[in-house]
Amino acid sequence: MVTSDQQVGKTWKPTAAGTLDIICAALGSVLTAIFTVAIIQESQSTGKSLDSVFFSYVIIPILLGALTFAGAILALKRKRWWLAFIGSICAPFFLSMAIIENGLTILNLPLTPTYKYIVILSIFVLFATLTLIPLVLIILARNEFDRAEYTDVKLVSPGDLEYRQTVKTWKPTVAGILEIITGALNLFSVLFIFFIYQSLQDLPKFIIVMWLGTFGILAIVGGFFSLRRKRWPLSLSGSVVSFFNPWTWEMGLAAIILTVLSRDEFR
Repeated sequence: MVTSDQQVGKTWKPTAAGTLDIICAALGSVLTAIFTVAIIQESQSTGKSLDSVFFSYVIIPILLGALTFAGAILALKRKRWWLAFIGSICAPFFLSMAIIENGLTILNLPLTPTYKYIVILSIFVLFATLTLIPLVLIILARNEFDRAEYTDVKLVSPGDLEYRQTVKTWKPTVAGILEIITGALNLFSVLFIFFIYQSLQDLPKFIIVMWLGTFGILAIVGGFFSLRRKRWPLSLSGSVVSFFNPWTWEMGLAAIILTVLSRDEFR
């Protein structure tokens, strides 16, 4: 039986929760990778063993990140609510461990006291947004999970009584995830540049920050609409701006291809 989104009671809450959890997993993974590289380099230079810290500070965060990412995917697919809920619970622990691991490095930067307060406030706001809001949204959207599969229907032409079923595939979902990850990394790069250099009076630095910030926001917005299978032009725009990044152009190219191939799934 084919039902519409309205009949199923489908809302934006699981999509928003999954999107935020993916951003959380992406940022936490970057921070964990930075810390892992740092302790490996320290171990090689000092000759100390990593056995005492590797499990607690590397393996456990990796497991928490994997659960967060898996829960986000299930939230986007509206399946297995309890696993999506567990993923949202793991997100605060994962991101907090990643922040704590790099906390001393951040606070030891040559920043003025004012900028240090800005850093702490920004981290707190980012942490609350990426971890607490998805958990609340997952709880509020409990009834939307584990519904029967359905397909969207569209009129062939105005006034025509014939319907065309559009089967949903994995392409828009993967494209949206790639766009969101790319956008999150862009915004993380903006914060990193801002905190390192403190001043953006230098024109090249200002242009780079504006470029990364604008493209990061557009990529996340486009990824959100890709996950919702709505506003195909915005989804395509998000994948295109994801391509114009020297570090993540491969993900942007994949997002463009998947978005183009799934054009008929959007409404």
